Amino acid sequence: MKTSRSGIATLLGGAAVDSQVMALALRLSPKLYCADGGANTAVAMGLEPLSVVGDMDSITPDTLAQLSCPVILDLDQNSTDFEKVLAHAPEEIAICMGFLGQRLDHSLAAMNALSKFPDKRAILVGEEDICFLSPHDLQIKAQAGDRVSLFPMRESRGKSHGLHWPLDPHVFEPHMQTATSNRATGDAVHLYEVSGAMLVILPLSYLESVVEGFVSTQAG
Repeated sequence: MKTSRSGIATLLGGAAVDSQVMALALRLSPKLYCADGGANTAVAMGLEPLSVVGDMDSITPDTLAQLSCPVILDLDQNSTDFEKVLAHAPEEIAICMGFLGQRLDHSLAAMNALSKFPDKRAILVGEEDICFLSPHDLQIKAQAGDRVSLFPMRESRGKSHGLHWPLDPHVFEPHMQTATSNRATGDAVHLYEVSGAMLVILPLSYLESVVEGFVSTQAG
């Protein structure tokens, strides 16, 4: 199935977001879904989400009164609000704002959630970095010397072109070898034959390039 810009969602959580980065996310995808307290931010920014999902322990009565979209109560305590909204959004690619930075435990839970949805192309957006689960094959534009960090959530392998330290033939594991602080050698980075659950962490400036890479991979 081919994926276009219509196959991209913007998800908004309750942590602080930069208005300019939010504007970029909405330019890439105006389809906005909120996780619980993310609706407070949306209303404060004058945005109307398509829906709000979560256990509703953070959304304010004032926000609820201003919403005209569906509000979906999900009290499952075995999933986070990020997992709830990620499962709810039908789009294959998700730009995820407001899930990193406010609390370390929430940030760790959000990164862990990426490995639970391997079929989603979810990009967590923080103040300085973006983080996503590497698909089996991905090529993105890069600049020589830029940081490209990879961290395995479990035993992972892969091959690469355009990295100073190639992934092959290493086996990566959380408590043993990781691949943080690698760097690009040229104008593109190609990750392929990736297996396991490998997080990729890049500078925030790579957001649009990664979205385009996901669109190209899905369309292929």
